[in-house]
Amino acid sequence: LSKPLISCLCPTRNKPDIVKVAIDCFINQTYENKELILVANEDNPYIEDLKRFTSDSVKLFFVPNNSILGAIRNASVDNAAGEYIAQWDDDNIHHEDRLTLQYDSIVANNKQACFLKRVLIRDTISGTIGVSKIGRGIESTIMALKNKLPKYNNNTRVAEDLPARKYFVESGNCILIDNPQLYTYNIHENNTCQYVHLMDMLA
Repeated sequence: LSKPLISCLCPTRNKPDIVKVAIDCFINQTYENKELILVANEDNPYIEDLKRFTSDSVKLFFVPNNSILGAIRNASVDNAAGEYIAQWDDDNIHHEDRLTLQYDSIVANNKQACFLKRVLIRDTISGTIGVSKIGRGIESTIMALKNKLPKYNNNTRVAEDLPARKYFVESGNCILIDNPQLYTYNIHENNTCQYVHLMDMLA
């Protein structure tokens, strides 16, 4: 049987060379039935560059200029055709087996969602790299059934994805896997969370 479509949700405000890395990570996934949903504000200065990245599996949508992250995440879900969604932050690196291993873990354990317990954390400022502390799931690594995903708060600018993790973890409807190689979180000058908080994530 063919595997279901997974929609990788990628809000973007970054420069084309940064989002291009996330797009390449998507293209190189070993999981075949997938689509990438790029969502940008209408005033994004790189619209023409983003349009050049589109294809049958890479789709571009726009939201009003004043949209903030919670609303943009909801727009990405609304435009996703997949049975499953996977958060696909544009400034991080996704291992080629990320979709395959997370999907297989969900199915094998009869769950609705999957998070990684740990991720690699790369400080682009100093060049150092480490492994995050073991936690209750890194919210940005979510893969979940689209029809089970709670709505994001349209008015939330930061930590907008925490409630979804809280819902799946507390309801017992997710599997946590310990494979930090699947995801590299890049720390840089424009993270939505403060640098000190991100560095505190390191083990």
